[in-house]
Amino acid sequence: MNTKEWARVEYGKWILEDTYRFNAETKIVPDICEQPHREMCEQLKHMEPDFEKVGQRKLLFLAPRYSYKTSCVIGEICRLILKYPDIALGAFRANRELSTSMIRDAKMHLTTNDVILDTFGDISSGSDRWAENEIISNRRTRPQLSPTLFAASIGTTTTGMHMHAVFADDLVVRENCDSIKEMQDARVLIQSLNPVLGPYGRLVCSGTIWSNIDLYNWILSRNRKAIEKGEPPPFETYIRSAYYLDADGEQKLFFPNVLTAEFLEAERRELEPRYFYSWYYNQAYESGLKPFTNLHFFDGEYSASPYHHVVLTDDAFAGERVPLAVAILIDPAKPEELAEAERLNQRIVQRALRMDGTCTGEHGVGLHKMGFLLEEHGEVAVDTMRSIKHALDPRNLMNPGKIFSWAA
Repeated sequence: MNTKEWARVEYGKWILEDTYRFNAETKIVPDICEQPHREMCEQLKHMEPDFEKVGQRKLLFLAPRYSYKTSCVIGEICRLILKYPDIALGAFRANRELSTSMIRDAKMHLTTNDVILDTFGDISSGSDRWAENEIISNRRTRPQLSPTLFAASIGTTTTGMHMHAVFADDLVVRENCDSIKEMQDARVLIQSLNPVLGPYGRLVCSGTIWSNIDLYNWILSRNRKAIEKGEPPPFETYIRSAYYLDADGEQKLFFPNVLTAEFLEAERRELEPRYFYSWYYNQAYESGLKPFTNLHFFDGEYSASPYHHVVLTDDAFAGERVPLAVAILIDPAKPEELAEAERLNQRIVQRALRMDGTCTGEHGVGLHKMGFLLEEHGEVAVDTMRSIKHALDPRNLMNPGKIFSWAA
């Protein structure tokens, strides 16, 4: 082996060692950046099959639109095919057209990418099969029934299949997310992959959350139930939105080079809430909620004497998803703590109103938020409500003294 050949071989080994490095060198991921792609690629590398350690592993991999999550997945598929000549992989998507497009993208990179061709050669040349829905690498060292890469979709029978890893990308899409039957079929598919993957298998489910009944929420529900029973959750999870909390607890843009604050604000104004929340926040939008429109998030922290700070413990409620749920734990026998809780509550509600939110959610106004109702809707609106109350309940028998005063 001459020096040039030795350098080519060593370079090939070097880029195949790391998913981020491979995607950066081959440029399979467009506009690849340290943030967020190193973290995303590390999650995928973490799921690389270990052929010496028994035990299946599964990952729920959810990231916002325009973060190139599918490109990261396709890059990982290409890396594994080049690193392990005898590997068998599955590419599953919501329907046949989408799954074959994933194969098509992988084939394009494997046969036209200059870095791949110069380093590893053309693995399609003389291949036994290089078709629309499956390919077999010409670098295989032993015959086997399963192709190198196979495309399938929801509803595909998995009987007789044997794969080392399956990448299930965007099984949930706009067209099927509200269909109970199709989501049931998706759940059946995920469960039917257990025997397909064998003792060393890996499963990566990538996409974005669309609805409360979709596959990804079902996976999260299974995880919660397992944890409640003291059992390990069936899926590892990597879930990101357009913003994330760094190691110091500060909220940062997930993909600052592309998903800028200005871009997200423009998308918020342009898109229907369902698309905006799904694509950029991995949240199922509930039509009864009133989204904030002026700011992206609460700062997540409020000072409350004599305590150092109060933190919103669930970032799903920290601004982009309402109603904001806050529990203030105090000793009601201590007037100073009660007064401080009232001050903090007033500040939070008024902050929500300034952000075009609402003072209350499903629990109503009652007594405590009567003043906030007037502040939110104004005297004319409250007078209209009072007039309707007088017309329907002239003796003030139903829930008297609540929501607004009887007299103007």
